Amino acid sequence: MGGNTTHSTAVASSTTPSLDSFMDNSSVSNNSSSNGSVFTQNDYVFAYALMPLSTFIIVGNILVLISAVAMSKFRNHVGYFFIANLAIADLLLGVVSTVSIFNILLRHSDENLATCILRIGLVVMSCAASVFTIACIAIDRCIAVNAALRYKEIVTPARALMGIAVTWVVAILYGFFPLTSLSDKYDNKCSFLAVLSKEYTLALFFAGFLPTVILIIVIYTSLCLVTRKQLKKINALDQIRRGSNQSTTAQLRSQRIKRNLKAIKTLALVIGTFFACWFPFFVAALVQVFCGEKCHLQDIVGTYLVLLGFLNSALNPAIYAYFNKDFRKSLRSLCCKNRVEPSEQLGQSVNLRRQSALSAREAGDFATIAQRPRLDTCHSVSAEEDANRNK
Repeated sequence: MGGNTTHSTAVASSTTPSLDSFMDNSSVSNNSSSNGSVFTQNDYVFAYALMPLSTFIIVGNILVLISAVAMSKFRNHVGYFFIANLAIADLLLGVVSTVSIFNILLRHSDENLATCILRIGLVVMSCAASVFTIACIAIDRCIAVNAALRYKEIVTPARALMGIAVTWVVAILYGFFPLTSLSDKYDNKCSFLAVLSKEYTLALFFAGFLPTVILIIVIYTSLCLVTRKQLKKINALDQIRRGSNQSTTAQLRSQRIKRNLKAIKTLALVIGTFFACWFPFFVAALVQVFCGEKCHLQDIVGTYLVLLGFLNSALNPAIYAYFNKDFRKSLRSLCCKNRVEPSEQLGQSVNLRRQSALSAREAGDFATIAQRPRLDTCHSVSAEEDANRNK
């Protein structure tokens, strides 16, 4: 009995610190909840990881917007309207994510459900605007490939702006439709799954995301098939050009097909990046909706998969800055306005040497020409004097 008592006392003493620490943590958690802070360690991981990401999102998309507007082709090339609109949607997501960072680091909990709904709605709206704009870019490229001669007639600036307006109207409806369908399990923690109801999450995926994705895949598949046929024509034209002189019309057509091919490759990167970044989030959210509280995916969906989705908005500017020649030129002119590349310096020095050599040669020729009349005149005068003397 004494041994058992001693053993139980030892066990109690060994377990007391953990129980005390648990009670301390509980009291801290309760105090933090009463003080308005209900954030966990995952929330702070999310905030610190989102800080550099949101910086890249904001700076990159601002540069894309400025370079797009600064381009001389912007008003005449309707496709750049959609690229600028995609940058606006990504920029909005970066601004909203910055608000989330300050909200977490300053320990302001979202006790106000309306504020939480506003933030979640802006995120959903910007993501919806992004995917709808990608669909518009795919449609624009499809028209450019299949109806190249009538492209400017079909895709006018007015119609492009109208399409952009429609994308934002639909995106706003998708983003703020949750106001009519809220979850009844809100516990002062603002997250996607905690605020939105099961019905709205299913509607968002099956009525919004999935049909748009299917449309993009169908359009891109048709683009690939048409481009494959056009590549065969390019190869045939190259063989004809090797055997004989190629006409100007055939050369222009070949150049247009190659430009469309580059645009399709860039579009493929944009589409692939969007799917790779956002598809895991939607799949995990659907699993959590159907699985319920058994799966415990709230932290994974709300922290890591959301960060992966936000990464898409930072990669889009990098894709256009690297793969689009016009954007590269515009960004280079903005960032290095007064800077001259070494190759350009070499070319300028060679041109200056050639110009100086030509000017020196021309000056020598002018001097020779100017001297010739004086020599001829002197020779003629001396001849006349000799003739007079002989007389």
